[in-house]
Amino acid sequence: MLKHLWIKFMSVIFAGLLISCASMPMESKKTGPAFIPQQIQMTGYEQRTDNFLVLLDASGSMGEKYKGQTKFTTAE
Repeated sequence: MLKHLWIKFMSVIFAGLLISCASMPMESKKTGPAFIPQQIQMTGYEQRTDNFLVLLDASGSMGEKYKGQTKFTTAE
């Protein structure tokens, strides 16, 4: 009996972990795509870097309000 209860418990935990790791959709029907690349004129510019890294803080404190909107929205 204990073995069956343990298997059911672990199945529920495993299913919960799988559901909690589901990703959000990339595009929303209301707002459209998150990023649309644009073509720019490269005349007058010189390449100085090969790589570019952007870091976005998604911690819990980014849910606080700052100047009327959340810090996360401002950072995006």
